[in-house]
Amino acid sequence: MVFPKKLIKGGSKVSKVIDLPKYGVRSILAKGVQMDFQSGQNRVPVLKGIDWEVKRGDIQLLMGPSGSGKTTLLSILAGLLTPTLGKVYLLGQEITGMSRTKLAEFRR
Repeated sequence: MVFPKKLIKGGSKVSKVIDLPKYGVRSILAKGVQMDFQSGQNRVPVLKGIDWEVKRGDIQLLMGPSGSGKTTLLSILAGLLTPTLGKVYLLGQEITGMSRTKLAEFRR
């Protein structure tokens, strides 16, 4: 994934260039991510202790059989799901536990 050094924020009449903050090398970082789902009375572990880092400019492949947790992991990294355990950082900002409102603001 390649991240631009600057973003252009558009409005109805005014566009301005915003410098992205420098967060070091890491762009996406997952540390100790675990995800469990409830199935009736049972907790089903889907992801266990995932550590994954995608640096600026990296192109990585996530593959596995159906039901192995690929979509779940990507949903957690995007802030759409909250992991049972662990932390996720996006552009240096911890997004784990952010409110939906804060996540929506962050994505903009």
